[in-house]
Amino acid sequence: MAKIPKLTTTLAYDRYMAGQKLVSSVDRPWRHLVLRSYLEPAEQELLEAPGLQDVTLMTLGSGAEHLERNLNGRWESADLRVGDVWFVPPAPISWRWRSISDEPLSTVHLHLERSLIDSVADQMSWAAHASCRLATRCSFTIH
Repeated sequence: MAKIPKLTTTLAYDRYMAGQKLVSSVDRPWRHLVLRSYLEPAEQELLEAPGLQDVTLMTLGSGAEHLERNLNGRWESADLRVGDVWFVPPAPISWRWRSISDEPLSTVHLHLERSLIDSVADQMSWAAHASCRLATRCSFTIH
């Protein structure tokens, strides 16, 4: 198996996904963001992926899952349902999950160019306040 790079681009991230792509905005004329959805396997033993250069949020489009991720040698886990949101960090990560629902498991991924976030922060005069910049570490889920 080829070594996983530390970081990759949003466009190249597809090759690390386990699921079947349902929709993608890659060919749309949208600037600074990509939206994708995948039908995921009901169970995944281990999926290794690089970090993303862009800010990426994920949520479930359908189903529920017990998700575990290993970031920097530490496993975290949570039961996730539609409406929960999690952050994909800019570092290599290992994922594993299993469905805890009878519904098909689908995910929605929102990729925002980091330059867009920085530009908005600058326009809002947050540049002088480093603590207001988007952190690269977030809690596992945001409710």
